[in-house]
Amino acid sequence: MTMRARVHGGWGIAIGAAALVLVLGGAGCGSGGSENPPACTAGASGCACKVDGTCDGDLQCSDSLCVAPTCVAGTMGCPCRTGAACDNGLQCTADVCGAPAGTGLVVGHAAVRACDIVFDAPGATVAYASQVTGVTARRGDRVALSFAAKADAALDGPVAAITGSDGSVLAGVAPQKAECFDRLGQAVADPVVTLR
Repeated sequence: MTMRARVHGGWGIAIGAAALVLVLGGAGCGSGGSENPPACTAGASGCACKVDGTCDGDLQCSDSLCVAPTCVAGTMGCPCRTGAACDNGLQCTADVCGAPAGTGLVVGHAAVRACDIVFDAPGATVAYASQVTGVTARRGDRVALSFAAKADAALDGPVAAITGSDGSVLAGVAPQKAECFDRLGQAVADPVVTLR
């Protein structure tokens, strides 16, 4: 099912959500602005990597800092967990977790880097792909998705899976409103939002 959504202006919650993620994401080691910031232990999240280049737990060393892995097993677009298991609503195909047919949210305009989308979808479950950071809000039967690309690149393939709480395809679900933005935060006219 395809819907062309015309943007009517406004920044929407995508930019606000992206700012919230940046603000909250910055609450790790060394932040806080107090005179005595907490000590950063090598190997901890947001802190320097250990001397041998490793980090605690599942963290990865990236640019000499320990960060969460970009691809968490069982999440959309990432390897399946042991036993071909994926997060609720996703299915394991060729050892990668993905959206079942009819549930993958695709944005067809190459300039888009962030979107706010509202659906009438009672009981919907949303799982975001590893290429975006997303937030979901619910009010009654409406579900609002707000997501932003993690990298300055076109959104490739499904950015989210929208399913019933049991992983089923929700019949007749279509976006009620979609506002999308480019890398500079400017509204993108006529983004193509598709569930496939």
